[in-house]
Amino acid sequence: MKIKLWMDLNAAANASRYYKRAKELEEEAIKKRPKLKRPPKEWYEHFRWSFGNSGELILIGKNQEQNIRLVRKYAIGVHWLCHADIPGAATVLLLGDRDLKEAAQLAGVFSSAWKRGYAAADVYAFKKEQINFSGPLMKGTYQIIGERQWFRNVPLGLKLALDEKNRLNIYSLFSRREAFAEVYPGREKKERVARELEKTLGIDPEDALALLPEGLRLIWRI
Repeated sequence: MKIKLWMDLNAAANASRYYKRAKELEEEAIKKRPKLKRPPKEWYEHFRWSFGNSGELILIGKNQEQNIRLVRKYAIGVHWLCHADIPGAATVLLLGDRDLKEAAQLAGVFSSAWKRGYAAADVYAFKKEQINFSGPLMKGTYQIIGERQWFRNVPLGLKLALDEKNRLNIYSLFSRREAFAEVYPGREKKERVARELEKTLGIDPEDALALLPEGLRLIWRI
């Protein structure tokens, strides 16, 4: 192999010049890599979302407005709702009654327990008829009356996979689906993780930004 050297440059400058060219070639390759075609958005993609092992849809509120919307508009008697036992947590709605373990685990993920770097969290499940909106409550909150079903020390983490429509999906750690990666509480910004997923898999980084929590540690499984 022949290596061209510029005699007017020292060794460090020659190495720097090759490094710069290598980065330019890498960026050109990324631009030429075809992105996977993104299908039209489904109605549930306005929320964070996942599917349980039985195929039941799990919806996760992104903010207080969505939390209340899930309770008032989408929850019915047979559905379960989940909430982490910590201030600052998303309301999670299971559109069914079989995949409650997965829904509860996701409720732990999308709570301040993740932001604080905890490895696990306590989560409880309840029904719509247990919710009370009356009384001196802060805007966007509600009370829960009666017994709750508890899930103690739920591990915090997510599986990442691509579905048949080439969309990025997040799944509970209890999911039986194969994953190309997992994420856990960490210090990486999700924007950086989104760019890495785009570079490696050609996915739309907006999908990752919409689904992932902030502060990650990415572990590849492929």
